[in-house]
Amino acid sequence: NNKIESFDEEVFKLPENISELYLSDNLLKDLPWNEFKNVSDLKVLDLRYNNFEMIGKPLNDMIVKDVDVYLEGNPINCDCFVRPFKRYLSGQLKIKELYKTLKCINPPHLRKEAIFITDEDRLNCPANVNTTRLMHNQPGDYDVTPDLTYREFKVKEKKLKMRWRVVKNDDIADTYVVIRNIKNPSLYIYETMLPYTQRSFELNNTLTSKLQATGRKYHVCIIALDSKASVKSLYQPQCRDITQSSSERVASSIVVMIITGLVAFLL
Repeated sequence: NNKIESFDEEVFKLPENISELYLSDNLLKDLPWNEFKNVSDLKVLDLRYNNFEMIGKPLNDMIVKDVDVYLEGNPINCDCFVRPFKRYLSGQLKIKELYKTLKCINPPHLRKEAIFITDEDRLNCPANVNTTRLMHNQPGDYDVTPDLTYREFKVKEKKLKMRWRVVKNDDIADTYVVIRNIKNPSLYIYETMLPYTQRSFELNNTLTSKLQATGRKYHVCIIALDSKASVKSLYQPQCRDITQSSSERVASSIVVMIITGLVAFLL
C-alpha cells in the first residue's frame, strides 16, 4: 500500500525461490515481466486494486501455469485481449473463486459484467495500430474461438472429405453442414444435419463436379447446434472453399505469406 506507480527493471529483482508476491493497493499498470522468467516457485501474485487495464500474455501465461493471480479491483478493459483468459476459464471444470470476481470496467455495455460469463464474441478488438501489431505478433491468440474446427479437409478427384472436432466446452449438439454461394451466402446449394456423434462428412464427386463447372465460388460450412436445436454462431474458420483448385490454393497461400511478410516489415 505504497501507491507505487512503476518499477525500474534495475531495481525490481526477484529471488528465484520466491513463492508469493504481494503488490496490492498501488497504482501499477505494468511490471518488468522479464524478471519473472527465472522464477519457478511462484504460487501467488497479488495485484488487487491497481491500474491494470488488460490481462496480457505474461499474466495469462502465469494463470495457465496455475499461479493464483489476484486482479480484483483493476480497471480491466474487456476487449479481444481478454479472450485467451476467457478461453482458459471456459476450459476449466471448476473456476477458481478469485477469477469469478473479475468484472469488466470497459466498454460501457459490459461494465460490471463478470468476465467468466461473458461470451468471447462480445469481447471486441479496438481498431488502432497497437492492436494490429499485437495481433500480428501473436496470430490466433485474440480471435474468437470457433465452436468447431477442421481436423481434415481435402477435395481430391472432385470428392470432398472432411473431419472436425468440437473446440468449445459449451452447449454443442448436432452439426449443420451447408454449401453456399460465397457471393450470395443466403443461397444454399446443399444442406444436411448430422448427429453429435458424427464428426466426418464426404460429398460425392457428382455434386462437387457440378459446382466446379459453374465457375462460381462455393464454400462448405459446419455450424454447431445447441441441445435445443438452435443454430449457434457461424465463425469464419468454420467455412472452407470447395471450388478452388489446388493451384489456386497454393497461389493463395503464397499471397498470404507475402502480405504477412510486408506487414511485419512495415511494423
